[in-house]
Amino acid sequence: MAMPQTLSQLAKTLGVTLRGDGGTTVTGCNTLADATAEQVSFLANPRYAPQAATTAAAAIIVSAKDAPTIEGKSLLIADHPYFAFRQAVVALHGFAPRPEPGISPLAHIDPA
Repeated sequence: MAMPQTLSQLAKTLGVTLRGDGGTTVTGCNTLADATAEQVSFLANPRYAPQAATTAAAAIIVSAKDAPTIEGKSLLIADHPYFAFRQAVVALHGFAPRPEPGISPLAHIDPA
């Protein structure tokens, strides 16, 4: 099960550069529009750049190219923001449970 992390811990886990308050604790991930102050989001498409200014996210995962355009937010600066966000999801939420292998009791074969 995933555990909350500080931004400093998460930056180390992701292998990215932190710009901002490393002591902030985060508990999950979400979109820029829906993130809370305890969540991390990401910006990889310039189309969503205006949301970066208004997001409540504790931090935004962003490329070094886009980092200078975002002010007043903690940033996790990554070479590949999509991949870093995927890693953050795993670090904070864990992997999705997999179904048990085998044949479902609900399965049936058409006799025709």
